[in-house]
Amino acid sequence: MSETAFDALVNVHFKGVFFLTQQLLSLMADGGRIINMSTGLTRVSAEG
Repeated sequence: MSETAFDALVNVHFKGVFFLTQQLLSLMADGGRIINMSTGLTRVSAEG
C-alpha cells in the first residue's frame, strides 16, 4: 500500500470519525453515548 493510499484511509476511517464525534459532543444530552463501529470488510467482500 502506498503512503498516499494509507493517508486516504486514515483521513476517512480515523480522522473523519474523530472530527465528526468532536462536533457532535456538544449536541448530545448528558449521559449520551457514541458507539463507533468498523469492519475489515470495507476493501474486500465476503461470500454469503
